[in-house]
Amino acid sequence: MRDSFIFYRSFQEAIESCPTEDQLAIYRAISDYALNRTEPVLTGIAKVCWVLIKPQLEANWRRFENGCRGAEFGKKGGAPKGNANALKQNNPKTTPIQPQNNPITVEKTTPNVNDNVFNVNANDNINDNTKELETKVSTKRETKRFTKPSLQEIKDFIQENSFSVDPDTFYDYYQANGWMAGKNHMKDWKATIRNWNRKEWNKSPQSHRMSFEQAGDNSDSGYKDTL
Repeated sequence: MRDSFIFYRSFQEAIESCPTEDQLAIYRAISDYALNRTEPVLTGIAKVCWVLIKPQLEANWRRFENGCRGAEFGKKGGAPKGNANALKQNNPKTTPIQPQNNPITVEKTTPNVNDNVFNVNANDNINDNTKELETKVSTKRETKRFTKPSLQEIKDFIQENSFSVDPDTFYDYYQANGWMAGKNHMKDWKATIRNWNRKEWNKSPQSHRMSFEQAGDNSDSGYKDTL
């Protein structure tokens, strides 16, 4: 059990990219695991984010435990078994260090600061995975942003761009199929209208050419009549 833990900026940036309903669950999972080592139960995007954050929290736990062991051996006045300093103490050929003739002895206690120092050598893979998570979550959030347009919005957009798409036909078609573009949900209804307009133009190029030719013939005849 610990009284404090390190919360990295990369955690906050990754969590902010998650849906709002999952953010609180991830914050609680981090605090419960970092303080009490309690394994959370998460699903969906929250679980993906947790899998990327957990290795750093686990590394901090190991440093905390190693610091506690070091402090415990320091109280006992010796190094742990197998440590190089312990081997020197048990070697009879080692020349003992003579104590200084200082009448004043000051007892020093070395605090364990391992748990409160920012780990500048954190695993680079965690940062890379966090960026990958942000990209995936951002893509999902952009997909959710699509808002079904109203018939009036479609009419206004077609009129502003002088498109030859019938707004009622467009609206009824996608209203009937649940605003699906092929097998996927529609992302941009304005881009879809532009595609419809291009298809309408390509379907009847002859009629458009005839309209221009007729306009030209009328202008020529009018010009000749004037002469």
